[in-house]
Amino acid sequence: MLHMATEAEVIRKLRYQVDNFDEQQEHLEGSRGLSKKMAPDPNQHVQLCAPDANRTTISAYNVTLHREHDIADFLGSLSLFFKRSGLEPDVYSYKVCLDLGICLYMLTEQIIPYHSCRVTYDCQETGSKQTDLFCSTDNWWGEGPRYDYVLVQGQQRSSTFFAQVLSLFSASHCNQTHDLVILRPFTRKHRNKVTGYIELEEALEGQYEVGFTDSIIRAVHILPPTPTNSQFIVQDLVDGDAYLRFISMN
Repeated sequence: MLHMATEAEVIRKLRYQVDNFDEQQEHLEGSRGLSKKMAPDPNQHVQLCAPDANRTTISAYNVTLHREHDIADFLGSLSLFFKRSGLEPDVYSYKVCLDLGICLYMLTEQIIPYHSCRVTYDCQETGSKQTDLFCSTDNWWGEGPRYDYVLVQGQQRSSTFFAQVLSLFSASHCNQTHDLVILRPFTRKHRNKVTGYIELEEALEGQYEVGFTDSIIRAVHILPPTPTNSQFIVQDLVDGDAYLRFISMN
């Protein structure tokens, strides 16, 4: 009886956190005039939204990322990402050492930061098109930062992983514009024996990955740690698509 009471209490706490998340998501979608079932151009899987009013340079954005997310070498990672993606020649750059010993690549390429993103996917439950809207901003309605969570397609076709969206932006490279995302990946652990939910271990501070926004499959509900549980929890009962996608994950 004690075990059953503990399990019920855990589930009630999880349900309470999910309901709060749902209210925030509904408020976001209502403020943008976007219906959950209203998809944009069916040929456009991911679309960046809410662009920043001011353009910036890659070098200036590097400073912002270091301040907000402790990302120390974004410019080197971006350059390496372009090379691995076959987008050569590389951006023109040179290094400048500051008094604090920090090296910055001084780049002139313009970028546009975005604060939200719309992703359309095929629902595995109904086969219909569904649309999610998620945020990545340091000031959500004047109430502090909000960095939502997504399911991402890995390099291997069979691999997927969960991640937090740290930044969304478009960058011009070799006369082409690319929509990019900075992700903080989670390490997936086994399902909790009591709740049945997938548990995640948070990435180390400063750990991140650069990718194309097209790699994002859909938004997901990930509940933060609580005083009684140090792990992040994937809520896979939010809809039929999430349940079917995650049911095979151990």
